[in-house]
Amino acid sequence: MGQGLKPVASVKSGNVFAIRGLGQHILQSATLSSTKSCWPFSSMVFQVSPTLKVAIEPSDPADIGALIKGLRLLNRADPSVEVTVLVERGMCLLLLVKFIFKDA
Repeated sequence: MGQGLKPVASVKSGNVFAIRGLGQHILQSATLSSTKSCWPFSSMVFQVSPTLKVAIEPSDPADIGALIKGLRLLNRADPSVEVTVLVERGMCLLLLVKFIFKDA
């Protein structure tokens, strides 16, 4: 792993690489291939279920958009986190396996 990004035209199999700009299209995982006949890899199955449920609402109701955006980023980064948005109540439910996020 390097200290920065370096543009390349192709990557050989077995190498680790990053693709910029796919965050809006991929939720937690995806299979990328240069052929349409490639079967998608199956998602990872976790043998644990959320143990902590936290209701979150912003102190200023005008900040609900920023809260939702941040929780969606957290959901993309950690597949063990489940996020439910209750727009009519102006709050979000965060289901966690890890207690570490509660203090964040």
